[in-house]
Amino acid sequence: MSPALRRKPPRHAGAHSTHVKRPAIKKPAAKAATANTPSPLSARHGHLAGGHRIFIFALGRPAKITAQLAEAGAHITGGFGKWEEVAVPRGDPFTQWAGRSLLAMDVELVLDGYAAHRSVEADIRAVEDMATAPGPRPPGGAPVTPPPIRIVGAVPHADLTWVIGGLDWGEMLRDLRTGARLRQALTLHLLEYVEEQTIGAMPAPQKAPPRKIKVKRGDDLKKLAARYLGKSSRWPEIVKLNKGLRGWKLPAKWVGKTVLIPGH
Repeated sequence: MSPALRRKPPRHAGAHSTHVKRPAIKKPAAKAATANTPSPLSARHGHLAGGHRIFIFALGRPAKITAQLAEAGAHITGGFGKWEEVAVPRGDPFTQWAGRSLLAMDVELVLDGYAAHRSVEADIRAVEDMATAPGPRPPGGAPVTPPPIRIVGAVPHADLTWVIGGLDWGEMLRDLRTGARLRQALTLHLLEYVEEQTIGAMPAPQKAPPRKIKVKRGDDLKKLAARYLGKSSRWPEIVKLNKGLRGWKLPAKWVGKTVLIPGH
């Protein structure tokens, strides 16, 4: 048979050459971030990231600033626990709780007026004003101290009141024409402020009531003062309590009568 007359067998349905479409596999949609999604900043243990603006103001003074937290932000540096080691002679030491310590916090800031070409010298003076006493102590008056401060913003324990225990100045940028600082980095070393507790005056000890002593023959006020008050020189105290007495000698008419002796 001629090759031209050869016929190819017909293709039947279901043969292996039939193209079958597969259903498309849908990828699960990415879950939207929720409030419970951990923030990338959660790895920063103990402090907050920089970039936030905070407001610092003095109590009882007009000083105040608005500043930006630096990269390290604000972090607590002390105040949790106050254990002490107690030594035991020829024995093992032990730990003893000595009470709570005040919180301490470092706040790294940037006073930034560079973008607006604004001097930050006034802000720097305000910070220094918060950290220094307003003047010398007046004669006979109460001591003059730097003011406590409050912080509003993203810092730990923003509900507490603080005092500035120290200032560390960092890098700066100055205006080439005027020399004024346009940007200044600084670190505030803060200590928790607790108002001093005033201890009331101790009540004066009550004096013992006077004692009644019967005068015997040969007595005089010096002898009575030495016998009952410990010193003969205290006889004028007996005179003050008894009308009719003038000196340390007792007239004969006082024999058998009663005199008052001060209580101890």
